[in-house]
Amino acid sequence: MPETTQDKRIAAVATSPLEPDVLLFRSMSGTEALSRPYDFELVLLSENPNLAAADLLGHPLAISLIQADETSRYFHGHIARFGYAGVEGRYFRYQVRLRPWLWLLSRASNLRVFQQKNVPDIVKAVFDAHGFTDYRFALSETHPVREYCVQHRETDLEFVSRLLEEEGINYFFEHTAQKHTVVLADANDGHPTLTGGSELAFAPEAGNRRARDVYVYQWASEHRVQPGKVAMRDYDFESPGTDLTVSSAQSRSHQHAALERYEFSPGKYKQSGLGQSRAAWRLHEFQSRHAWYVGATNAMNAASGSLFTLKEHPRSDQNGEYLLTETRLRIDAGPYGAGDAGQEVYDCEFAALPRAQQYRPETATPRPMAGGPQTAVVVGPQGEDIWTDQYGRVKVQFYWDRDGQRNENSSCWVRVAQPWAGKGWGAVFIPRIGNEVIVDFLGGDPDQPIITGCVYNADQTVPYTLPDNRTQSGIKTRSSLNGTAENYNEIRFEDKKNEEEICIHAEKDMNVVVENNATLKIGFDKQDAGDQTVDIYNHRTVTLEEGNDTLHLKKGKRETTLDQGNDMLQLKQGKRDVILDVGNHTLSIKQGNQETKIDAGSSKLEAMQSIELKVGGNSIKIDQQGITIKGMMVTVQGDSKADLKSPMTTVSGDGILTVKGGLVKIN
Repeated sequence: MPETTQDKRIAAVATSPLEPDVLLFRSMSGTEALSRPYDFELVLLSENPNLAAADLLGHPLAISLIQADETSRYFHGHIARFGYAGVEGRYFRYQVRLRPWLWLLSRASNLRVFQQKNVPDIVKAVFDAHGFTDYRFALSETHPVREYCVQHRETDLEFVSRLLEEEGINYFFEHTAQKHTVVLADANDGHPTLTGGSELAFAPEAGNRRARDVYVYQWASEHRVQPGKVAMRDYDFESPGTDLTVSSAQSRSHQHAALERYEFSPGKYKQSGLGQSRAAWRLHEFQSRHAWYVGATNAMNAASGSLFTLKEHPRSDQNGEYLLTETRLRIDAGPYGAGDAGQEVYDCEFAALPRAQQYRPETATPRPMAGGPQTAVVVGPQGEDIWTDQYGRVKVQFYWDRDGQRNENSSCWVRVAQPWAGKGWGAVFIPRIGNEVIVDFLGGDPDQPIITGCVYNADQTVPYTLPDNRTQSGIKTRSSLNGTAENYNEIRFEDKKNEEEICIHAEKDMNVVVENNATLKIGFDKQDAGDQTVDIYNHRTVTLEEGNDTLHLKKGKRETTLDQGNDMLQLKQGKRDVILDVGNHTLSIKQGNQETKIDAGSSKLEAMQSIELKVGGNSIKIDQQGITIKGMMVTVQGDSKADLKSPMTTVSGDGILTVKGGLVKIN
């Protein structure tokens, strides 16, 4: 056991990983401030020259400060640095840097996504992930849920600090011999008064201190010009016409007190009420530094984050309640050893602001910038090919995301840039699940992703084999759901010299609407030989609502072949003309009948030379010489009357001539 103890010293090592009094308190100096991890430099003594860093580094350690009323105030933390620093008398000096567990978060960094959480919930999740539970919230305001919040190449401490600063939440520490607790507050009312008495008298002269145990012996104040107004504006694409401009102001009586700080903060709020809170938080941040007070005290209970009341100052406007925002301590227990007793030292310098002025932490932690586009994979529910909302947005998972499950919960809805976007018109190509997309960030903000394009990879390959088909370009889709490589729509361009082609493929239906004229020219411009082929497997219907249908064949022939089925031409009203200027017209029916029926009207058949009707060896021929009826048998029958009349009529029968009737008249 060590021979030396720390009894009756101003300060001592209260708890450590080693046996009691193996480490002796020699001195401590450092700073504890609101919204900053405290930093204390300790000099410890030991009779052991061989203390190993591995036995101490990272372990908790507590220092007890014996106050005037003989109660203890503790400073608890983790050993962040340990080193051998030489010899002091018969003792070996060791230097220790004491930091809170919150500081340990500066040694861890991450890239991860938080969704549908407010800042207190996000902070809690970060703390809990490290197994730290010594914290509590003293919040009085409502902090809005963040739809999407990214920790992007930040340490966990930077991430937490940034979020707390943005929300106007400060933190301070409470210490015991066994632990220290982080207290997070968003109002001055969330801060405690000094333990053991919150009133401190101003006593600058030694004569004024005799009747007092604790007092303030130095006090100074200053005032600074700060912005007197904060204006903010945001934009919500779901309500693009809404003006989200908000402002908050605090009047002061000095010159230039109304200077405005204007900030455009896209994506930070969608409602004016939430924006108003943010503007107020930002204004409080500036105004917290308008009136600044510094001093020195012998009060050993002066802890950053505590409230105290100053009294007995000769300037009445200085007396009042203040919030300690920073303390700088120096404690010296004096040397150890016979004849080495020296004067013990306790110094505390502090900074404070009036309690009436709402304190907000300074937004000192820089917001990370994305630094350029990234790629991600489009994700969605299992069993879906396309997952989108009414705005054509999709969900993605970044390749750095270790927590996402590549499903519809991996991100917020991300807007997709299109070649053209108008009010009910434009271009729409929705990235599909599995596509690799290029994601940029509005203003470089990782919380504001936007998809600017798609890229191919080894799994999502190009539609045309490359480099063999490097002259081909186009658009090729895939049928959904569960389409295969054989199910697609396509517009393809072939630019290989002398093989140029435009190919259009419709997997099922194709509808073309032309509201005025449509012109199709094949081979005309260069007088090249060009053909048109139309192959239709099933039906073809052409409807001409009004106007004319003209087919003009300047040269060549026209041929219509019907392999099987019927041919019908129906003209409901009007007339039909078939004009053949030069050439022959042949109608050949190899099998079957021909029938011409005119329900009303007449039929006329006219020829310049002759008209001949022929069946086998029988015929009727009409030419310019007359009409010749020839047949094996010719029957002329009139049910009522039959007249045969001409200037000259010959009736001749080479064999038998029979003229028969109920009454036959000759001449």
